[in-house]
Amino acid sequence: MKGWLATDAFRKVFGERHREQQRMVLTQEGLRHIAARAWTMPDGTRAEIYLLQFSTRSFAESYRGDAMSANLAEAPCFQGDDSSTPDRPGIAVMFPFAETGSSGATQLRYAYIGSGDTLGLVVLSHKGTTPVVPFRQTITLQAQLLG
Repeated sequence: MKGWLATDAFRKVFGERHREQQRMVLTQEGLRHIAARAWTMPDGTRAEIYLLQFSTRSFAESYRGDAMSANLAEAPCFQGDDSSTPDRPGIAVMFPFAETGSSGATQLRYAYIGSGDTLGLVVLSHKGTTPVVPFRQTITLQAQLLG
């Protein structure tokens, strides 16, 4: 996955029960476009970054509230993950989460990063557990790029 992403393709990131809600909210919240990039690191960790640009900061912040209440497809159970929040996040605002009660062999860590009219979603997954340090580094670097 690389480049511009269709809204319907992005909605697949969320659990099935939240997909229709996401379609309506994204349409109503002034979404301009979505950029996406994904890759797999040599240790098997999968990284996905989605950048959603809205017409205003207010729309981005409003959507963030809706998105944070929806579960990701691969993380049906999740909780806030304060251990992943970098000490100096910079200008961007971060909201990290970790999957709990994994039903499979893969664990997810993800974070929403808000900066102006753009909302980033960073998702890292790895068989077994997703280490905290690479996750913190990834969201810190993404926040610096957005901030």
